[in-house]
Amino acid sequence: MSLESHELEDLKTKIGRDPTSTELQIVAAEWSEHCSYKSSKKHLKMLPMDGPLVINEKGYDSGVLDVGDGYVVTAHIESHNHPSAVEPYGGAATGVGGVIRDILSAGTRPIALLDGLRFGDIEKDQHAKWLFKNAVTGIADYGNCLGIPTIGGEVEFDECYKNYAMVDVAAIGFGKKENLIKNHAKKGDLVVLLGGATGRDGIGGSQFASDSLETEDRSAVQIPDPFIEKLIIEAILEARNDQLIHAMKDLGGGGLSCAVSETADALDIGIEMDVDKVHTRESDMHSDEIMISESQERMLIEDLIKYGLNQQNDMKALWNNVVIAESNSTEIVEGNHYFPFDSIKSEYFSKTELTTVCGWKGKANYYSVTVDGKTNEDCAWYYAEPNDAAKKIKGMVAFWNGIEIQ
Repeated sequence: MSLESHELEDLKTKIGRDPTSTELQIVAAEWSEHCSYKSSKKHLKMLPMDGPLVINEKGYDSGVLDVGDGYVVTAHIESHNHPSAVEPYGGAATGVGGVIRDILSAGTRPIALLDGLRFGDIEKDQHAKWLFKNAVTGIADYGNCLGIPTIGGEVEFDECYKNYAMVDVAAIGFGKKENLIKNHAKKGDLVVLLGGATGRDGIGGSQFASDSLETEDRSAVQIPDPFIEKLIIEAILEARNDQLIHAMKDLGGGGLSCAVSETADALDIGIEMDVDKVHTRESDMHSDEIMISESQERMLIEDLIKYGLNQQNDMKALWNNVVIAESNSTEIVEGNHYFPFDSIKSEYFSKTELTTVCGWKGKANYYSVTVDGKTNEDCAWYYAEPNDAAKKIKGMVAFWNGIEIQ
């Protein structure tokens, strides 16, 4: 564990007690991921972060540049040195997967890869030659499985890198400015863990990366699965097109611990999570392991496809907690979901003959109400002309299976 004794004492002082085992593991992972890159953080702070073309949005893990005509380019670079020095193929490959998901988290499609590599003298050192060959193959194989080319990079060899490897990988993304994920959240939103199962690979990976490389801790090296990554990319981009994602975060260093806390902090919310519901690769995993596992190909999604998460069809329109209309069925017309209301309390409306349909058109918070053959596309329910009694209890809310959707 990378926490030093004085750092542990500071933690105890702040929470007023000894941390539980799970809390201690979470803080150690967080500390390594956010605070303990002590050799590089001071140098990274020297780099520019603002500019006329830079789009700053809370929660983004990649840089976003406005390139004009309604399009953006995203870029992200990351090192995967320790894992690549221990297991060069898997270490380099998972580094590629991580930067791709950081591009994806902004809502853009990853389109290209680059790398910067450093190894020992491969003419004299067989170990350096082995590291070089497998790291390059890992980067190429992962990108090829996704259909994303490695378009450039650089490599140098020097005896100062003996028994080590420096593997920096970068990804470039492209997309429409209007499709950027505008990270936001509200109370009651759903949080979904998407992608591969959580296993014991990569446990303590961020701490491993923060420490000096003295042992070959292969358990800290993640296992790549580019085919799951490809499915994640396409599923997320489809959900993005339908405006079904409120916020998104890659599970990288620190695993669930960092992804959940970073999302909560960036959006100024709290997140309640049941660890028992996490899809695990092994049945006997402890909560400590689940929280800090760095198994790859996982994303944290806020408010993903509310309709698709529940197979029941139960729509209710509430006006300040008073049910004014109900539906127990759904119709799909040309890909759109409609809820014909079986029960309408007409006393809340000035018109008595109502033929009301709520349409869910593949977009979050986009509904329509049809009254006497006329449709209001902008604000569901209000076209129904509430009478004076209804106007006195302000605030229309639509609930679907207990979830507030309007």
